Amino acid sequence: MMNNEDRVLAIAPYSGGLGYAVIEWPLSFVAGGVKNVPVKHEDKIVMNLVRLLTHYRPTTIVLADGGDSQTRRAAQLKNLLCHIVRHEATAKVPVRTYSRNQVRDLLNLDPKATKHDIVMSVAMQLTELAPRFPSRRRCGHKEDYHMPMFEAVVLALAHLSK
Repeated sequence: MMNNEDRVLAIAPYSGGLGYAVIEWPLSFVAGGVKNVPVKHEDKIVMNLVRLLTHYRPTTIVLADGGDSQTRRAAQLKNLLCHIVRHEATAKVPVRTYSRNQVRDLLNLDPKATKHDIVMSVAMQLTELAPRFPSRRRCGHKEDYHMPMFEAVVLALAHLSK
């Protein structure tokens, strides 16, 4: 059970930067957005993260877990996690990671749910995000600009549901 002072900063990296969301308990959306910095520039991402930490003062940082996968994204997530954990600004803030399967389990979602299904089912809990709900991705189209922020929202809600 969360206490009234819990504030989660969730980070969802993607190839063009990172999505973030700050959510407090009881369920309240504080802030969220997308920072456009390529993931290969870990120093710039950590600098953006330090700014977010300084401004929002979270009690927990939540990240997607790359797991044991050998994908490029998994390697980038592990590398980013190492940079975040080693940085002095994050030394006093616990860092938690969740895989997509753990998120599905924590939020009682269908094991076959797509990323869009997960985002839409959870984001409906925060009505202030309705204007930014991502549209379903069509074949050959880019992912919606706000999707990384919604992925961060999902991570934060999964953490708060524990």
